[in-house]
Amino acid sequence: IRCNSALIEDRPLDHLLLTGPPGVGKTSLAEVIAEMMDEPLEVVTMPIGLKSLIKLIRSFAGMLLLDELHRATPKESEALLPLLEFGYLADTNGLKARAGWLTVIGATTEPQKLIEPLVDRLVLRPAYSPYTDDQMALIVKSMGAKAGYDIDEDTALAFGIAAAGTPRRARKFVL
Repeated sequence: IRCNSALIEDRPLDHLLLTGPPGVGKTSLAEVIAEMMDEPLEVVTMPIGLKSLIKLIRSFAGMLLLDELHRATPKESEALLPLLEFGYLADTNGLKARAGWLTVIGATTEPQKLIEPLVDRLVLRPAYSPYTDDQMALIVKSMGAKAGYDIDEDTALAFGIAAAGTPRRARKFVL
């Protein structure tokens, strides 16, 4: 996801939109991207008030995950547009609060609820593909290894299938 270009050019990564069903790893993917970019990640669940968001961008540089982006109010969605395009938020008096080094990652289970101008400004939009049974088995084995369990192939596959393509469900079987 263009991480290498941003690193080579010493610039923030373009803003992203991560979509997919609950529990498939949107937040985990944001964490991986932040780690690849060697940037801190701040996670905020929408909706968040404009004052709080302004305070955050004034004091934070790195990657900002706006989780449950579809829950943003229309006013919040509109307020995000200049942040994504020009790097600032305007308060209710029209005063601009400039963001520093910032990549915004929007995450949503309901992309159809987002306003089109917001989607347009979240330039990178990797397509969500459901996990295969074999991929879920690998995820289960990895979760087990992190927890100190050695899960055999057949058990990992059974847990992966039972989790119906959702890593969050698989974690409940493993941990």
